[in-house]
Amino acid sequence: MTLAAHDVSWSVVGRLVVDGVSLHPEPGSTVGLLGPNGSGKSTLLRLLAGLRPPSAGAVELDGRPLTSLRRRSVARRVAVVEQESGTEQDLLVGDVVALGRIPHHRPWSGTTAADDAAVRRAAEHADVADRLDQPYRTLSGGERQRVQIARALAQEPTDLLLDEPTNHLDVSHQLDLLALVRRTPVTTVVALHDLNLAAMFCDQVVVLAEGRVVAAGPPAEVLSPGLVAEVYGVRAVVETLDGTTHVRYLPPSS
Repeated sequence: MTLAAHDVSWSVVGRLVVDGVSLHPEPGSTVGLLGPNGSGKSTLLRLLAGLRPPSAGAVELDGRPLTSLRRRSVARRVAVVEQESGTEQDLLVGDVVALGRIPHHRPWSGTTAADDAAVRRAAEHADVADRLDQPYRTLSGGERQRVQIARALAQEPTDLLLDEPTNHLDVSHQLDLLALVRRTPVTTVVALHDLNLAAMFCDQVVVLAEGRVVAAGPPAEVLSPGLVAEVYGVRAVVETLDGTTHVRYLPPSS
């Protein structure tokens, strides 16, 4: 089993930000969260991570509510990569990746051979093993995101949550990063703005609007001109190119 949300809601100052959302990713799959700004994507990820308790419904891990589990137990299973992953400290890349081992440590305990091996495996998977002795602050945005994914993988999680990891990256780095996410051997839920990237890399997509799910399923079945118009308010043509769904936006009608 894996992480799942059952009819979860969350509100602030009387406004529903997430409204009755259910999410049941298949183990090992990549699920894209789509929707315009303010649709509830980031908040839903925080609920899935246990960083916020839902005001209604439940988030479960292996069939048990997150609220019944110890925070350290959740952190060993669920890893999170935020939009911005800077640090004020002058850390080496290896130090940042090693932060992923914190949930596996008792207070004041030192690193072990298992920690070192986990850091090395994660760095190799994210293709940053040759940067472990380099200062983190000297990396480009795309390289930093790779390091943050390596840090998350060093936790040895079963579930990975990413909040718009391609923001501020050029096209080449966006493709490289999502290809890395796609081949990562965990269940992944990733918030994305780009519908074409979601169609290219996600097994399933969940489209949110005003905190509610308006469509869910394989990208080829979900993405349509009608949905793009309803959710994003723009005209589009949806085509299949080389077996992949492609959304082509049209200029506003005069």
